[in-house]
Amino acid sequence: MKKALTIAALLGLAGAAQAQVTIYGLIDVSYGANKVEVNGGSTAHDAIHFGTGSQGNSTSRIGFKGASDVGSGMKVNFQLEGGIARDGGKIGFDRQMWAGVSGGFGEIRAGRQDSVLFQSLAGFDDNGAANDTFVGNYNGVPIAGRFTTQLAQYISPSFSGLTVRAGFTPEGNFKDNTDAVTTAKTKDNQAIFAVAANYSAGPFSAALAYESKGDSGGKDLIVAAGSYDLGVAKVNAVYADGGQNQKGYKVGVSAPLAGATVGVAYSQNADTKNSGTEFFANKEVLKNTYAYVDVGTFHRDTASADATVFSRAKGDYQIYSVGMMFVF
Repeated sequence: MKKALTIAALLGLAGAAQAQVTIYGLIDVSYGANKVEVNGGSTAHDAIHFGTGSQGNSTSRIGFKGASDVGSGMKVNFQLEGGIARDGGKIGFDRQMWAGVSGGFGEIRAGRQDSVLFQSLAGFDDNGAANDTFVGNYNGVPIAGRFTTQLAQYISPSFSGLTVRAGFTPEGNFKDNTDAVTTAKTKDNQAIFAVAANYSAGPFSAALAYESKGDSGGKDLIVAAGSYDLGVAKVNAVYADGGQNQKGYKVGVSAPLAGATVGVAYSQNADTKNSGTEFFANKEVLKNTYAYVDVGTFHRDTASADATVFSRAKGDYQIYSVGMMFVF
């Protein structure tokens, strides 16, 4: 349920500028299992999940976002969002916490937010970069970019379907895919610059993105992506090159079937030959309520020791989740 509030009411400040604020959120509850076969042994974990960690399709969350007209064709915007059932049940604005201004020139944001590359590239994954089975992360291929935590970002207006994003993350604010944040200002935690261009025309979409390395031993990351909606099915492909062991591709296809969306994606690391296949199906069963099934099979010939990708041991992985999502 969406509610309109005011900044004055939220902060209890008389005379504060009026702004329309939306409360929104997502609740993801699933049952799933991870089966891992490593070094000749096998482990399995079955559990009910409340949209946390790498289980389920999405992270359960609640947030506030709003905008206030400040005149001269400009608005002040903000977003505060936190994951639910994290840190012992506490809710903190660990996902989004930024403010900015927008106008005819575009938009400027500063604070905790999704990286420039994630915003540009996540749409090229038809299963929404699912927590449980996102194929690129299991193979060490950053097909949706690496993560940052503190970011200054510029987003241009759309020019005949072309949108450009540019961002800067100061030294000491790099956040990797293991969710660890390094705050020390050292040569191995450098400032990061990123730029991405997205183009869309009818059924065709494409993106080209660049992100500088976050440490002295890393490499810059370049990602190219494209998709085409054929009507009966949608196809997409992403290629990423982030240096040794962070290079590879993902291809996918999804299609409507009996009121549901079904799809498959395959990804392979060009250096390690780690590979994975993801199957998914989802359907809106009630208003704003979605049922889903995610299944992933992954093979790793090489363990990951790189902090910029998910750390995975050498072996075979079988993962599934069956769940429901309610969006409000």
